[in-house]
Amino acid sequence: MSTRATDSWYMHRIHRARAKDQLRRESLCCYCLRENRYTPAEVAHHATPHRDDWNEFITGRLVSLCRRHHNRQAQREEHGRVQQLDASGWPIR
Repeated sequence: MSTRATDSWYMHRIHRARAKDQLRRESLCCYCLRENRYTPAEVAHHATPHRDDWNEFITGRLVSLCRRHHNRQAQREEHGRVQQLDASGWPIR
């Protein structure tokens, strides 16, 4: 279990409402769509890492991802291989 102080932010009502709205507006995983697959999104992911900045966490752009793509992204971030996303949610190579 993670012990980061910012983990509790994900349970904050503001974030939960934003995440719910993101998944309602864009209900399919943006990465899967790029691969011509239609996979329901389960996670509203911060397109730009918030780096423990509350304002960026609350106002930063979200993209809709399936669990598989979100976990891959999280692994990259965890191992220092952050993949930045452009304005439309596509990875910048």
